[in-house]
Amino acid sequence: MKKISALISLVLLVTICHAQRLERFADSNNSGRQTGYQHIKNYFDFIDSLQVPDAILEEGSFYYIYFSLADTLPNLGLRIVNPVPVYAMPDKGDEVTTNYYANEKNVTAVFNSWMALEKDTAMNENGLRTYMRIAANDDGKEVPEYTNSIIRMHSKKNEFITPGNYRIAISSSKKEKITGRFLLQLGSDGNIKQVKLSSQPL
Repeated sequence: MKKISALISLVLLVTICHAQRLERFADSNNSGRQTGYQHIKNYFDFIDSLQVPDAILEEGSFYYIYFSLADTLPNLGLRIVNPVPVYAMPDKGDEVTTNYYANEKNVTAVFNSWMALEKDTAMNENGLRTYMRIAANDDGKEVPEYTNSIIRMHSKKNEFITPGNYRIAISSSKKEKITGRFLLQLGSDGNIKQVKLSSQPL
């Protein structure tokens, strides 16, 4: 009886892990066929209920993550998954905030993510950088067990990803208070090995 119970438990565990498996982040062509990005950067973070937003606008509260590109990319993908699946653990080379490690056991906090990609265009008269929104998404369907946002850009569609400073704006489509762990993925077939994601402006 014990062997049967152990076997059933093993089968259930394998089934759950398979059902929750996080597919490799991939590009999508005009036919809908997906091919995994050659290079992927992972950024793990946690936003707690006491954290002050980087900006509070009419659209809601925003938290920003910055990065810089030195080369033109043939494509670029961004994906947010939250909460972070229990099987998706940080690996060597991933960027992980101290706040994420401090809240690893908090697996219940979830927010309905909304995301935009913005590019640094100029400095205004007050000496502040201004950003132009170039893409946005609030409802990806590729990871059905989790709330997620996905942005894909491709030079073949005249969506050029040129050198410069960028920021990723993270908010909630429901204008709710954001709290919880999330995994942000940046993917490309171009060289992004040296790209660093940071919560601090460049």
